[in-house]
Amino acid sequence: MIKVVPFEEDMQEEIDSLVKEIGNEYKEPIFSSAAVAKKRIADKYWVATHNSKVIGTVAIIVLENRSGVLKMMFVSKAYRGKHYGVSQLLFQTARNWCREEKITSIFLGTMNQFKAAHRFYEKNNFTRIERANLPLDFPYNPLDDIFYKSQKLE
Repeated sequence: MIKVVPFEEDMQEEIDSLVKEIGNEYKEPIFSSAAVAKKRIADKYWVATHNSKVIGTVAIIVLENRSGVLKMMFVSKAYRGKHYGVSQLLFQTARNWCREEKITSIFLGTMNQFKAAHRFYEKNNFTRIERANLPLDFPYNPLDDIFYKSQKLE
């Protein structure tokens, strides 16, 4: 059974393995040492599990203007797509929390190489924006070259 649960420290090793596995799928790096140095702790962090195995993650950082930033959206290759619905489940969990917390919009940064992710965000009411339109306190990753904003949190 697939569940989305709050992050716990004892999950970190499995999360690190998942992220490394995803990174190995791409020719270009998906992490920047500069981004790690400026890493900001998420206000809320969830983990998707299947039979207690970590299969995905998502996090939200809350900004000063009651906006949120979607971060750490990762799903194991074996669990991607509509069949399992893990991405949608993780995103709905984050979006629902944002609604409860009266967050009015969600921003995110991603990389050009994540084409399937772009389609996913656009299907979930995100609109592409220019970097100049991000909030001033947006936690910028130097590898991100595409940015999105969603105001429809229904």
